[in-house]
Amino acid sequence: MYRAGLGVNYNAELAEECFRKAIKQGNTDAMVNLAQMQQSGEIVSMPEEAREWLEIAAKKRNIKAMRLLHEQKKEAFKERKSRRIKGILTAIVVISILPWTVFINSLLLPLFASMGAHSIRLEALIPISILPAALLLHLIHRE
Repeated sequence: MYRAGLGVNYNAELAEECFRKAIKQGNTDAMVNLAQMQQSGEIVSMPEEAREWLEIAAKKRNIKAMRLLHEQKKEAFKERKSRRIKGILTAIVVISILPWTVFINSLLLPLFASMGAHSIRLEALIPISILPAALLLHLIHRE
């Protein structure tokens, strides 16, 4: 009632109080609602407590709790997989910078020197050499 604002004004604190009283009586729907309020930030976020309520409700065969836990596990798996892939791609990009540096040292600098461009220094060319890598890293890690 207080959470949805049905017949009364929305009041997260009163909703939490009502859910906690219902939880003491074993109401699994109240466990799920309280967990959702914590996870959404409607009340003070306590992730461990929210997960605990969902697990208790799921053990008592609350379908909504089971579904929410399943979705959260799927999302956590996707996040871990994404971080692993980003890490691998980052390593590949960083390793790919090395050939550019060798190319500049062994080919471009002598070429510029033979053309009379003695004032060009390696430090000036390195930013150009890592530009593709920096762009790839930006694309990999943007959210």
